[in-house]
Amino acid sequence: MYTSSRKMDGQPDVLYNLNLVYSPEDAGLTVGLFYNLKGETYVSGESWSPSAGYVPNTVELPVDTVDFAMSYRFRKHWKVGFDVKNIFAPTVETVYRGAMGELPNTSYRSARTFGLSLGCEWRCTCFERKDEE
Repeated sequence: MYTSSRKMDGQPDVLYNLNLVYSPEDAGLTVGLFYNLKGETYVSGESWSPSAGYVPNTVELPVDTVDFAMSYRFRKHWKVGFDVKNIFAPTVETVYRGAMGELPNTSYRSARTFGLSLGCEWRCTCFERKDEE
């Protein structure tokens, strides 16, 4: 309301990722630990209406997450995997931010999720061109 421009909705001011992956040769094993920091995110702009009155900007505060993934390849074509997302289940908070300062809006713990996968990979060689010697 009081500015001629504003930030784009859903766009964090910073986004940092740190990935640590261990995959020894010929072991078939891959293990990864992933850290992500999503900075302050603009959720919605300020507004005014006769029924609700003035509603200030809504901003999501910075949140960091840690994920883990592991996979194992066996019998040439098969792969089994396991992963955990949001290991520490961080609290996600939004605040109202206006000329008068900040007021709490919402707060919740993000879900910790687990995944298990099994895959088979094969390669069709029927369309490959065979070079003549």
